[in-house]
Amino acid sequence: MTEITPWTNKRKSLNQIDYLNANNFRDLRTNIEYKLQHKKRKKSLSLLLLIKEKGKVIAP
Repeated sequence: MTEITPWTNKRKSLNQIDYLNANNFRDLRTNIEYKLQHKKRKKSLSLLLLIKEKGKVIAP
């Protein structure tokens, strides 16, 4: 079993930053927030399309 050290966590964080094409932790947070907002928006649109497809009326 691999021991988790502060260095391991730092390396993992740096890999995450690199994976998300972020220059620093601030960019990483911004990218994650954007992805979460996009995911919520996509889920809302899917729900609206499903309701529209079923022919139900949505109150404003």
